[in-house]
Amino acid sequence: MATHSLFAKGAAALAAIALAVGIGGVSAAQADEAPTPQAGTITITAPVAQADDNMKPPTFTGRKFTAYQLASYVSPQTNADHTAITGYGLANAAGVNDADVLSWIRAAAVTNGTVDPNLRSVLNASGGTLTFTGEAADLTPIEFVSKYFYGTGTDRYGNQMANSLQVRLFADAAATSGALKSGTQATVAATQATFTGLKEGLYLIDETDSQNGSAQTVSRAMITGTPMTVEGQTYTTVQGADSANSFTLGSIALKAEQVETAKTVAETSSANNQIAQMQSQRVFTITTNVPDYTHEYSGIADPVFTVSDKPSTGVDPFTTTGAQATVDGLKLTATNGKGETSTLVEGTDYTVATRPDTANADYGFTITLTNPRALSGDTITATYKATVTTLTQALTNTATSNFSNDPYDAQSMGKASASMNLYTTRIAISKVAYDDAGTKLDGAQFSVTGANNAAVKFSTDGKGNYYVDPNGTETAVTAGDVAIYGLGADSDGATTYTFTETKAPEGYLLGANGKHVTFTVTVNPTYSDHDVTSVAFQAGSQDHKNFLDMTTPAMWQQNQTVQASAARQASNVFVGGTVSVENTKNASDFAKTGGEITRVLAAVAVLAGLGAVLLVGARMRRRTSAR
Repeated sequence: MATHSLFAKGAAALAAIALAVGIGGVSAAQADEAPTPQAGTITITAPVAQADDNMKPPTFTGRKFTAYQLASYVSPQTNADHTAITGYGLANAAGVNDADVLSWIRAAAVTNGTVDPNLRSVLNASGGTLTFTGEAADLTPIEFVSKYFYGTGTDRYGNQMANSLQVRLFADAAATSGALKSGTQATVAATQATFTGLKEGLYLIDETDSQNGSAQTVSRAMITGTPMTVEGQTYTTVQGADSANSFTLGSIALKAEQVETAKTVAETSSANNQIAQMQSQRVFTITTNVPDYTHEYSGIADPVFTVSDKPSTGVDPFTTTGAQATVDGLKLTATNGKGETSTLVEGTDYTVATRPDTANADYGFTITLTNPRALSGDTITATYKATVTTLTQALTNTATSNFSNDPYDAQSMGKASASMNLYTTRIAISKVAYDDAGTKLDGAQFSVTGANNAAVKFSTDGKGNYYVDPNGTETAVTAGDVAIYGLGADSDGATTYTFTETKAPEGYLLGANGKHVTFTVTVNPTYSDHDVTSVAFQAGSQDHKNFLDMTTPAMWQQNQTVQASAARQASNVFVGGTVSVENTKNASDFAKTGGEITRVLAAVAVLAGLGAVLLVGARMRRRTSAR
């Protein structure tokens, strides 16, 4: 090998040669976090998003990596104080021949028979044969790669002296050629992967697993080098003419990323995911991020990126004009790494396919980005409104990003999903005979008022289930045994409802002393990070406590608090207790009510006070007479 050509131009050129195929170059911060490289080792570290970049670091779970040696080091040189490598040569590794390397150079530097303009002075492709010319005439293919294929910047994963299209194309060609047969497997941990026992030299690292269906992208093939050993000392730093051209051997940041899809929901005038009733309107927000289809995944000819939204029946995101169903209030924005946000235009930047028929298994809608490459690295935010149309089943909504995720397999699609629940409440009312809970009564009716003493309307399924519904036609709850859904809806705080019996079961008294049986139920949701975490139920009565029997004592004695975890087990319903309301045929039973007792006690207190005043007056008169 002609080593003189590698060392003729001094330390700066040697550093450039060393960096040529992305040999090292993790950032200082990443190098500090990675273990100190040892002889014969290469560590793949987690990437770190650079300034002005929205890149989401991937995980290592389930990944597999193979390292193939491309070249061995020749005559490495060190600086005067023996702290860094200042130059070295390269020779083909066993099993790598010049013809293979030339074919990889062609893939990186020649397009339709035309040589890259930056290489025309040193590379000729006339007649279909590659030849090195000018100052490159004496180089071997691997030396040519080292001298002319190198990056000068930091890529989006934190690798320094990288970011070269030619290096990416060269690595891709080598990885897909099938010429590299014998490799070494990495040991993969949660946050890194490590190769050990490698012969010192230059390596191509290929991810050999499939990420189809995961939220991760597959790593591009990477080229890096092991540390170098000179006279028994292991060197991990290659020193250029200045510090900007120095880098660390034995460590490289993974050239992959993750798509993260998130979903939030809030009431239209609140930031909170409030309890839902019929006709409740909610604003859903979906956020996701587009991989880098411009640089690292530029080889994917037509990348695909879609966001599908699948609500459950009962969550209606559509508004209909004539026969056309559109997503209510849909708006898309794209935010780049600098924080600059632009509004995307339907029909130009994206299209929407709607499936508004709830009988369709794919009920929902799908957003397709027209040109994902133009939005590479951007955060996409979609907002829209939906209306609650039923409370008879669990209310959920799932958003899924589907995206091209493999630079070597156009059919491989990644998937990242996020779900959000809507919640409602339920209490039960049961009518029973006074002091005889085993005798069920039918035919009673209750009117219900809520905040600001406004009448509450309901819709019903005719099976004893009542749903709070501003558009409902029912203004009274008819009991027997009934369940009421949606109390406490559309509120950030507590709401107290007053139930007044307006019709008693046949043969039973409606009330006494001009008062009907009444009781209250207070529903109080608690929120954390804008999502409902618990609901407290409190029942009470001023005048008719002795006509109420609570099957859940906590609801009567104190707040009965139901956690969201329990609600999720009950189809996203916060289930309160049952209020058993008694009816009597005996008017004297009403004298025992709390209000009557309170009034009697108050009267006794007044008389006692008056007696005390008279007694004091009498004593004063006796004392005056005695004087």
